[in-house]
Amino acid sequence: MVSLVSARPQVRAPKPSNEPNYLSVNRTMTDAASSLAKCLLTQHEPVIVTLADSAYADLLAPWTDLVARMGWSQRVIVALDDSTDAMARALSYGELFTCTVPFFPLHHVDVVAVHNNIKGQAARTLPMFTGLAKFSVLHLLLAAGHGAGGITLSEMDVLWFMPPWAALASATPLTSLLCLDNFPAATQSTNAANIGIIHIRHDTAGFAGRFFAHVLGRWWRRLLATSGRAGLVVGEEQIFLNRELATWPDRDERRRSFGLLNRSQFVNTRLLGAYGRGRYKVARPKGAALRLVNAGLPHAHLKSSLVAFHAISLAPKVKRKLLLQLYRGNLTLDKFAKTPWLALVS
Repeated sequence: MVSLVSARPQVRAPKPSNEPNYLSVNRTMTDAASSLAKCLLTQHEPVIVTLADSAYADLLAPWTDLVARMGWSQRVIVALDDSTDAMARALSYGELFTCTVPFFPLHHVDVVAVHNNIKGQAARTLPMFTGLAKFSVLHLLLAAGHGAGGITLSEMDVLWFMPPWAALASATPLTSLLCLDNFPAATQSTNAANIGIIHIRHDTAGFAGRFFAHVLGRWWRRLLATSGRAGLVVGEEQIFLNRELATWPDRDERRRSFGLLNRSQFVNTRLLGAYGRGRYKVARPKGAALRLVNAGLPHAHLKSSLVAFHAISLAPKVKRKLLLQLYRGNLTLDKFAKTPWLALVS
């Protein structure tokens, strides 16, 4: 007699996937939406969003304190891994409440295996869902009506030196979507915006809402079609967003609704080291400006106007050093402007 137990087909449990799939992506997005809704953010107050993984997790508390002093009453941290999620949730209590949104695969994903399939890019990769998290959380906030109060996405390597409200108010009134100017890398329209800072305001015509719904859908399909590779390469989501802006079907609407932040107030690192170097160059300085460059102080002129500085193209240790000095009060705008550039970034 054959045992009924032994006669049953032996079904092995499925092996954990090494790639993001439809269910894991949608589950992550659904959980993020639920976490954001539980924070009960109000529509009439500005919101700032940042993203962090374990490399920046220990800086989240001082980041929260800094942006609160800059005037953001509502703060959202998008945690890209479980250890960061745990550290960020500690900020959900106390005086400076900060909303935590987990955004990472809940199933096993062998990210190293995916990294190794990207030839020449393994050293410059991101958590797989970084781009998806940016577009998804902006879309969720816009869909919930926060475009009226103002939404700012600020990456963790952005240094805020002063409250931005006067500078933002000076932008063209009809512009609802503002990005950091990618100059001097902005050699064409498809490279104009640096998404280290994205600011959305007065979205009464709904351009930003429709645009990010479109971008999210396109990135979601691309992430799945490439088995996660589209989410790993540094800067790829920025190139993608710029291309979607450049090909937006209603050009008049894009021209009215999209703009770049004043590059003398919101600055990226390339602007300071671009004179006579590499692919990205700026016009040859003259007079006093040239003397400052020769003295190793290409950033000295920023003292009178700088609001935020995006520390791109710098080693992670250098970024952390700058951020820690800023948070501890050792890097005032005056000291930043007077310290030789090589001393700042060495």
